[in-house]
Amino acid sequence: MEPRPSGTADETETGWVVAIGTSTGGLAPLGALIAQLPRELAAPVLVVQHIGPYRSGLAARLAGLGVLPAREACDGEPLRPGVVYVAPPDAHLLAGPQRLRLSHGPKVNHTRPAFDPLLRTCALAHGPRAIGVVLSGRLDDGTAGLQDIKLCGGLAIVQDPGTAEAREMPMSALNNVAVDHCLPPEAIGQLLARTVAQPPPPRQWPEAAVARIRREQAASEGRDTMAFLCADAEPGLQTCPDCGGTLWQVRGSRPPRYACHTGHVFSLHALARAQYAESEHVLRSAVRVLRERAALQRELEALERQRRDARAALQAGHEAHAARHQADSLVRLIEREEFGGGRPG
Repeated sequence: MEPRPSGTADETETGWVVAIGTSTGGLAPLGALIAQLPRELAAPVLVVQHIGPYRSGLAARLAGLGVLPAREACDGEPLRPGVVYVAPPDAHLLAGPQRLRLSHGPKVNHTRPAFDPLLRTCALAHGPRAIGVVLSGRLDDGTAGLQDIKLCGGLAIVQDPGTAEAREMPMSALNNVAVDHCLPPEAIGQLLARTVAQPPPPRQWPEAAVARIRREQAASEGRDTMAFLCADAEPGLQTCPDCGGTLWQVRGSRPPRYACHTGHVFSLHALARAQYAESEHVLRSAVRVLRERAALQRELEALERQRRDARAALQAGHEAHAARHQADSLVRLIEREEFGGGRPG
């Protein structure tokens, strides 16, 4: 590892930074963790929960569960120790060396805010002073970002899956990252309090890892996407569910990940979920069109009967019946997939 250059405004010395990510079933463990953090905590705490574009009262709830002030993050505000910053709706929360950034860039793992971009920027800006924590959630957001935290010398902590309502996010991290600690939420809070009370380690990064992580983060923000794809991915056969572009498979990613030229990124599981949602949308749109066609053909049948054109009326009736039958068959297919175990994740 080579020391990062210093002396510029962008490289000002910083202390510890804690990044926490969660999704389904995350409120209880997040609250239990926050309740263990002391008022004099020597690190900012950055929180991402998968809330999409919807308003959330998470910051206010966290403020009432512990002694630390908690608020939704604002673009450009300084990182201050002892403050909990929560990602707002429909924006990725990113960490700079001294300030927070909000990005409305492409979705990651079919969600915005996502946890991977926060972890990646913490790794880039803070290196071994970054601590990533994965709590309860479905699928595997956070795994790739936690790998970046480790590559830059930071600390990886995961909730014990046995204490999680949704085990997938913790299990994915455990299966694919050299995790430093796997603990119940309360114990994670206590560990964080002890860890950040110690002097932070020197700011040193492995330069090769930093270059690759920088390329991916730029692509994640919709900048220089082809530079990342050409250097770190191979063209694939899948198409992006979000924009329809070609997906490239990221080299050496574990679990497999895919990115498009727009900047959307998916893990294998997230891609399967997004494709399922897209196919369901297409099928339900087809059901609507077929039902509308059946209704129109019935009107046409009635009109032809008024005109005493029995042959045309019979043809319209047959087409109405066929359209209705096709719509009902699609509905049964969709319901069989939903309730018969076909839904991924």
